[in-house]
Amino acid sequence: MFIFRKKEIVIEPTKFYEGILIKKPASECKLKDGYPVVTIEGDSGRIVNFYSSMWRPDKTRWLDVKLDNSSYKHVKEENVFLMFIQLKSIKKVFPLSHSCYKYLKIDDIFKKFQVRITNRGYAIFHDNIKDDRDYIAKLRRSRYGASFINMLEQSNFKIIKK
Repeated sequence: MFIFRKKEIVIEPTKFYEGILIKKPASECKLKDGYPVVTIEGDSGRIVNFYSSMWRPDKTRWLDVKLDNSSYKHVKEENVFLMFIQLKSIKKVFPLSHSCYKYLKIDDIFKKFQVRITNRGYAIFHDNIKDDRDYIAKLRRSRYGASFINMLEQSNFKIIKK
């Protein structure tokens, strides 16, 4: 009798991989309180509450999201996304770490990033990316910071660090 096993892929937590940032709608993923999400406008935060209709469970759910700037937003489930990193070399998808959401911009989707995979299976950006995008994390703390960043990008302005 022969036993065939799939070759398991070993992921080293100290090695950096090149992956593509993708987003999935929250309606396709399993959600819990405290999960990090990005709204359709580019605001990032964590899920606080779920609201659904008791009489019509097939109807869309509403979510309360506590944004990075400590304000709350009430949005439909279709307008909320989770971020993932897809590694082409090993053909796997890993969720982006909670700490990396504050460094994201709207136009980052389908761009390549250097990431490492933690022991728990989350993708974390390389330290160089975090240092280069520190201004984004600082601007997001203000109330309309995400919309300000989006407005600058749409107007083809760039922020230069000195």
